[in-house]
Amino acid sequence: MVFIFFETNSESIPESIKAAWTDFISKNIKSFDFDMLTNSSTSVFALILPAIKDFATEVKLPYFNNEDSKDMLEIIKTFLEGNTVLTSLSIEVNNFRSKEEVAEFFRIIKNNKTLKSLNILYSFLRNEEIRILANFLAANDTLTELNIAYISYNKDSAKILLEAIQKNRSLKKLFISKSDKFKVDHPDDLKKLSSDVQKLEIIYLP
Repeated sequence: MVFIFFETNSESIPESIKAAWTDFISKNIKSFDFDMLTNSSTSVFALILPAIKDFATEVKLPYFNNEDSKDMLEIIKTFLEGNTVLTSLSIEVNNFRSKEEVAEFFRIIKNNKTLKSLNILYSFLRNEEIRILANFLAANDTLTELNIAYISYNKDSAKILLEAIQKNRSLKKLFISKSDKFKVDHPDDLKKLSSDVQKLEIIYLP
C-alpha cells in the first residue's frame, strides 16, 4: 500500500512530471491510500484517479464533505466505469448530500464486476439511504467483503439491511461495530447469518 500525502493542484504540475509519475506508478504500484489528501481540491483526484485506472487494484479515498460530494461522485464514476482491475474500494467517513447521490454511487458500484471489497465505515447514510444500500446488496453477486461499521440507523433500517444481506450469496465477511443495531436488536438474525448454511464471517469492531 502506497500512502499518497502531497497537496497540490493539477494545473501546477509540469507535463513532464505527470508523465514520469504515470509511468512509474503503472509499473510499480497497485495499492493506493489517499487518506492524507483530505483537504485537497477535487481537481487532484480528477488528475490522479484516471492515471491509475488501468492498474490500481486497491484504492482508499479520503473524507470528502457534502460540498465536494457531487464532484467526487463524478470522478468516482469516471474511475469505475469500464474499470476491470479494481478489487477493493474504501470511501469511509464520507457524506453524500442527498439520497439521489447515494443511489448514483451504488448504481456505479453495481455496474462494476471486479470489486470484491467495499468499505463505507463511518459514512453518513440516512435511513432512507440504508434502503438504497439494502437494494444494492440484495442484487449484488460480486462483493465478498463489506464494512458498514459505525453507520447510524434505526431498528427498522437494521432489519431491512439484514434481510438484504441474507439474500446476498457472495458476501463472505461483514464488519460491524459491537454497539451496532444488528447486534443490539437482531442477535438471532446475526446468528443465522453466521450459521453453517450462510458461512458469513461477522467481525465486530470496537
